[in-house]
Formats: sequence, C-alpha cells, structure tokens
Amino acid sequence: MTRSVALRLFLLSPALFLFHSLQAQIISGRVVDEKKHGISAASILLLRQSDSALVKSSLSDKEGIFMFREVPPAKYILEITLVSHKRVYVQAEMTGKDLAMEPIVLSPDATLLKEVKVIASKPFLEQKADKLIVNVEASATMAGSTALEILQKVPGVLVRNDQVTMVGKGAPAILIDGRISQYTDISQLLRDLSAANIEKIEVISNPGARYDASGGAVINIILKKNANLGTNGSVYFITGSGLYDRAAIHADRGFYRFNPGFNINHRKGKLNLFGGFGFFHRNWFSYNEFDRIISPNRFFQEIYEPAKLSSYNFRLGADLYASPKNTFGFYAKAGFQDRTNEASGVTHQLDAITNQSLSQFRTQNNTYSNRNSLSANLNWKHQFDSLGKDLNMDLDFATFRLTNHGDILTTLANGSSYTTDQQIKNPVQYLVWKSDFTDPVTENLKLEAGAKASFATINNNLRFLQRGVLDANKSTDFKYTERISALYSSISWEKNKWEFQGGLRAEQTIAKGISQSLTVLNRNYWQLFPSAFVLRKIGKKMAGIASTAAG
Repeated sequence: MTRSVALRLFLLSPALFLFHSLQAQIISGRVVDEKKHGISAASILLLRQSDSALVKSSLSDKEGIFMFREVPPAKYILEITLVSHKRVYVQAEMTGKDLAMEPIVLSPDATLLKEVKVIASKPFLEQKADKLIVNVEASATMAGSTALEILQKVPGVLVRNDQVTMVGKGAPAILIDGRISQYTDISQLLRDLSAANIEKIEVISNPGARYDASGGAVINIILKKNANLGTNGSVYFITGSGLYDRAAIHADRGFYRFNPGFNINHRKGKLNLFGGFGFFHRNWFSYNEFDRIISPNRFFQEIYEPAKLSSYNFRLGADLYASPKNTFGFYAKAGFQDRTNEASGVTHQLDAITNQSLSQFRTQNNTYSNRNSLSANLNWKHQFDSLGKDLNMDLDFATFRLTNHGDILTTLANGSSYTTDQQIKNPVQYLVWKSDFTDPVTENLKLEAGAKASFATINNNLRFLQRGVLDANKSTDFKYTERISALYSSISWEKNKWEFQGGLRAEQTIAKGISQSLTVLNRNYWQLFPSAFVLRKIGKKMAGIASTAAG
C-alpha cells in the first residue's frame, strides 16, 4: 500500500464514524386525549430504565406528535405530563429498529382540578410564544451535568462530536445571559459550564428583531443569580467514573472526571459582590472499528484514542444600586484549558475473498491544545418608572487564544515511517456595544427598540510540515475583520387568548479578509430582517404557535 493511500484511510476515519452515528434509532409517538384528539405542549421525558436518568426531552406538537432522534439501544421509560392531567409512564425498548409507539392517552386529574391549595413550581419545559424554556433548576436529574450534556436532552437540539445544531436550523448562536459568544470556543465553554451554575436555557428557533440577524436559531443560557442579603455561597464537588472492559479496547489507563468549585455572594446596602471558581478535569477515550471492502481488497481498521482535559474557570462581578432608578454593573470571567489527545490506529489490508493479509500500517496521532480566554462587561440600567419602562446599555470586550500542535507518525509494513506536523495559532478579539429600550405602553402593548455595534478581529496562523519541512502550499496566514451596526424595533400585544409579536431589524456588515498579504474578502452591505410570532391559547396550558423570520 502506498503512503498516500495510508494517510487517506486514516483521515477518512472521522467521516466513517460519523456515518455510523447517523444510523441511530428514532422513537416517535402521539399524545391524545380520551377522544383521541391530539394534545399539544405535553412534556415527554425519555428516562433510562436502569437508573431513571434523563436521556432526552420533547414537547408534543399541535397534533400531539413527538419524536426522539439518535436513541441508542436500551430499555427506557417515557414520562408524559401536562398540567391538570394524570402523569403517565410508558415502557419502551430499542432493539435495533425505529420504534413507533401506540397513542398515549392523557386523562384529566379530577383530584388536581378540585385541589384548592396552589403550589408554585416550574415545569422542566415551558413553551412561550417565541421560545422554549428549559428550567434546569426544576430537574434533579440535571445535577452533575455540563451545559453540553443538558443540550443533548433539549427538544430539537442535536449534539454530535461536541458540536451543537438544531433540527432544520443548523448551528445556533450561543448566548450567555443574553451576551454574545460566537467568537469564542463555544464547544469548550459548554463543556466547562456546570449545571450547578445554570438557572434556565432559552431555545429560540426564530429569533426576533432584538437578536443578531445571523439567519439561525439562538440558545440563551441564563446563569443563576443570588439576591439574598449578607454573605452566602455554595461549594460543590462532582465526580464520576465509567465502567468498561479494559481488555476489550486494550486500554492502558483509568477514565474518570471530577469538578470541584465554589460560588460566593456578598450583598449589603447598595453594593452586591459575587464571584466563583471551578476546576474541571476529565479523562475519556473512544474506540472504533471500521471494516470496508474496496474490491478486490478489504480494509479493517482499529482506532483507540484516550484523551484528557483540565480547565480552570474564574468569574468576578459587582452591581452598584446607585439610586432607585440607576444600576451599574461589572462582570469578568477567565478560562484556561489544556487538552491532550493520543490516537493510535492500525489498518489491515486483506484480500476481500480469502482474507489473506496483504499489508498493514500504523498511525500515531498526538494533538496538544491550549485555550485561554478573558472577557469583561460593563452595564448600566435606568428605570424610568415602576411599570417596566427601562433603558439598558452594555459594553463587552473579550479576547481568546487557541494554540494547537498535532503530529501524525505513520509506520508502514516494511518498517519505514514518516511524520506530518500541524501548528495552529488562532487569536480572537471583539468589542460590542448595545443599547435596549423597553416601554410597556399599556397593560397589553409593549414596544422595544435598540442599537448595536460590534467589531471583531480573527487571526488564523497555520503551519503544515512534512518530514520537518514547511509545506508553503498548505500553510497560511489569514486575518479577518468584521464590523456590524444594527438598529431594531419590535411590538408585542396580548389580549384574551391571543399573543402577537412583530419586529424589524436593519444591519450593516463590513467585512474584510486578508490572506498572505492579499485581500480575498471585501464586503459592505445592508440587510433588513422582519419577524412575526402569533400564539393562540387553547385552554389554560395549551397553545398553538405560528412564527416566521426572514432575511
């Protein structure tokens, strides 16, 4: 086998693994009432039967239909709930095929309807006119999870290879407390963020005029805040270890994770101070086998990849309640992370008919990466009255730096070998200013307007070496600058069983890309982005929703 074929097979491995993952199974079903009419907005939780751990969640649509994608083979329990209805549990087992459930009937709970005492509690899933709210605090099964693991359980959200996408929408913009994060290493941010620090997650499939017009969906992660007076805080320690057969995968080490940290808050008079620290360490592995026939040959490949990651995260902030109408705030966070991956693989070339060994080669792919980030925010809120009329201003700055070094050692059957090295430096900086004005004109009518300006610079320095010699054709220096200016306005109206929201956003984008001292991208354009949402309530806890957004 030639060297080019050997390298090509190794690089194809992730694609083959992705193809295998796409064969995952689907559970689908329908929630109906006693008259067999579909029930919308019912909450369906998919629980693992062995330990009742939450695997995925869903809401039934207007026809009562729900679906869980990419469900691995196992025994499960479906928990179906709806306010004022009896809770229903249904068993399901995935054995290698898609599973279509029989209709699930929900019946009114006469006991609950007659109950006088009302206890305020939030459901795990809440459907609003323009968003789906996941109340992380409302689920005990979220304890010990990371933000990325929580998103795996959210309806309409898919997580593959640590990349977040939404069904029919592609990759969403990820916001933290409503603030921009698209220039940072968002996958690592989600891996480092513990459920212990998350209050809720907002999933916005069709963002309104208030949000950046990137053309996709928005996921907004709301962090917990402490309003108690005095000094208080919390300490947490989360750990876990996997159970597996070391001999089956030739594992050479143990795999585990632990996540200690603390949060502290001091509130007295007009000043509120808060901060926290979290450390996250994780060891894990992947083991994959690929068996393919490319006539007249058969290729059997084994890849074992242990990895480890350590990250340190700090946050510090302050709020000053200068007067009854004015609040000033400061918030800063920093993160430092190191990661190592060591992938070893062996590929056997066989005769497809006789299975006689023809050749084999081995690869060792080591990757070392370091990620550092620092961000800060200054904010001001002015309240004109006690009815909700206010003005908010934010100034955000962030810097992020990724350095990555990877080397591949390929050893052929005759004992000869060669190396391929790749070095990446990727610094990013951005500055964002925004202002939002809200005016509840009447009890039923609310107006919103705002402006935003952002500036970002992204550098990508890539060095590719073959046998220690720089390959100028594959190496590059690229610098990208982007400036976005935006204005928006929206109106929302609610009366009786109807809710309406409409808005318009105008954006100017100026972008420039320079590669090897040559300008390869130069854009300057304006765009308009209208949006509209309509909700019609059906009963106390059900509703039909229609929404659209264009750009």
